Amino acid sequence: MLKGSVVGTVSLCLAAAFGVIAIPSASAATNADRVTATVAPTVRASSKPAFNSAAARYGVTNSKSVRNLQTLLIRKRYATAGLAQAGATGAYFTQTKASVKKFQRKIGYGKASATGIIEKRSAKKLGLKWVAGSSPATLSVGGGLPTGTNGAALSPTQLKSVLAAAGFSEPYIRTAWGIAMRESRGYPRVVSPLNSNGTRDHGLFQINDVHKPDLNLIYDPLYNAKVAFRLSGGTDFSHWGIGDRGWAGTLKRTQPTYWQMLQDEMVRFRNQYPG
Repeated sequence: MLKGSVVGTVSLCLAAAFGVIAIPSASAATNADRVTATVAPTVRASSKPAFNSAAARYGVTNSKSVRNLQTLLIRKRYATAGLAQAGATGAYFTQTKASVKKFQRKIGYGKASATGIIEKRSAKKLGLKWVAGSSPATLSVGGGLPTGTNGAALSPTQLKSVLAAAGFSEPYIRTAWGIAMRESRGYPRVVSPLNSNGTRDHGLFQINDVHKPDLNLIYDPLYNAKVAFRLSGGTDFSHWGIGDRGWAGTLKRTQPTYWQMLQDEMVRFRNQYPG
């Protein structure tokens, strides 16, 4: 979710990664008009956009499946004003959850069932092709992790210790902790799907390839946190959309609803900081 110096890295790069729908070109339309009456043109049934069940969870970022979900919610007018303004970002947070809940209630779900988290039945009702997923996130198979982590999520106190060792200190360590939790939920090996610019985001802080991290070490939580410390100077988290400087300031001006959502999510996790 770290914003790089080039367009991409949507965990936060977000700019507005809409699901793209193929539109026939003018030349293709012209050629279609020229098909003779004796040759029936091939008609392809429009395929439904896919939704991988692994993305059906709050906090997913930079997900093609979530972009497909958001695109349909917007197109069918179930989107909240916030989601409609932010667009299909691929991030499953407050606005997407509220939009899904609105849709679920519309199709008859009761109060308890309308959770705002898409599942197989409501996904199909919306027009998505439900695809079974095997894991909640794509994980690296690389090494470099300290003994005991093995790709599992760090505990709150473990994450706090890693951040302190990387150089973060009070009061900023709390914000860093909230961002790491927002970005990766504390999973040191999590890696994003391919971004629109061909890059990926890696590890605790979802460090983008444009920052040229050592990919042999990036899934080591301490190394990842040290890269985040270097990029932030320990105090400036604008790369992750926090604050009103740099990219965060641009986001605040151009996509204020989404910018506010990023602040809210960081604060929500920061409030869980283990003291």
